[in-house]
Amino acid sequence: MKSDIKELKEYVRKKIAKQDTLFLAIHSVINKLHIGNIKYEPVDIKNKYAMMGILIGDQSWWGKGAAGEVITASAKFLAEEYHIDETILVVKEDNISVIKAYKKIGFDFCVSKHIEKKSKNSLTMTLKIESLY
Repeated sequence: MKSDIKELKEYVRKKIAKQDTLFLAIHSVINKLHIGNIKYEPVDIKNKYAMMGILIGDQSWWGKGAAGEVITASAKFLAEEYHIDETILVVKEDNISVIKAYKKIGFDFCVSKHIEKKSKNSLTMTLKIESLY
């Protein structure tokens, strides 16, 4: 267990140090509890897109809209600060509940010129930032 924590801390340290990565902790507003993380990597300023991954690890927060709130706020931040106009993610095609949640936020299926398809069981989804305003 200690080596897992050590490896995780080293992973986070490396990601935070990268110029093309935005790695953020997600905390509840009320009690400041750490409930997950969101990562954008790469944040490609030249091509105006960012690849996103999110994990709400605290299961008591699942289904409460926290992910949608964090994704929307962080995508708007990237748009305002770095002129990013597209957020891209890859999801397993059988993860229906997550796909529904992403669609509710405004993500849609696409083929992105910015990434290769990861596997035949994955889907690429993109969020156009203008849809958030």
